[in-house]
Amino acid sequence: MSVLISRLNRIVDRSNTLEAIQDNDPTSRQLKESIPRLRRRAKLISRAIQCAVMSGIATTLLMIIAFVTAALGFDQVYGAAVLFVFALGFFAVALVCLWLEVRIAIGGLDGFL
Repeated sequence: MSVLISRLNRIVDRSNTLEAIQDNDPTSRQLKESIPRLRRRAKLISRAIQCAVMSGIATTLLMIIAFVTAALGFDQVYGAAVLFVFALGFFAVALVCLWLEVRIAIGGLDGFL
């Protein structure tokens, strides 16, 4: 979560800086062309954060249900398995979104690599 939030903060800061640049200068126009890419990156990171939070919620529910059912003597193996699959699924989607965002960020460095 910390990595995702720090990446989102950097994207928002860069976007705000580029938005504040005047349009008069031809070099500033070139810089402003990266704003749509920054928006795509921000959407991907936002989706990754949402999925990471959902993964955390599913994991928390899994732990609560596991302890409550153990204390009450119930056997909820299938319910725990479903929650575990949801938690890992959300976590996997968060990682894929992060991977896609990194690919977009690196793609913007074509002239520098």
